[in-house]
Amino acid sequence: MSAMLAADRESLFWINFLEVPPKPPDGGDLLKLTYRLRMKVLFRPSTLAGNARQAVAQLAWRVRRGTADVPGGFLEASNGTPYFITLTAVDLRLPNHALAQDSVTVAPFGHARMPLPAQASDLADGTMVHYTAVGDNGEAISGTSRIQP
Repeated sequence: MSAMLAADRESLFWINFLEVPPKPPDGGDLLKLTYRLRMKVLFRPSTLAGNARQAVAQLAWRVRRGTADVPGGFLEASNGTPYFITLTAVDLRLPNHALAQDSVTVAPFGHARMPLPAQASDLADGTMVHYTAVGDNGEAISGTSRIQP
């Protein structure tokens, strides 16, 4: 299987579990719990340079100006490493510039865009971005970086 996967970056797979308990034959009153679990599974080639923890600090941040659909523009995180990076929190620590999003995964050699509020057009290059990512063991990895021009 590994011969079919990229050798220069991690590959991401999702495993979905769904548990639906059967209905009892007597039809009596019963509390039933159904659950769904979704897990990420990463295949990491042994030949990759660096490590996933170091990749978090190498994110590059830029502001992309607004469009008709997103007047405030986007905060873009670019990942120049072969590792997937999952961000659980992104904070600009400026008034009126809160980012509301679920976790964001930045693919290897890719980027992810997070919409900014409409008043973010005054956001200057050099503003600090504070972020938290998830490490291989589930630990929180915090980082701080400047928005690049």
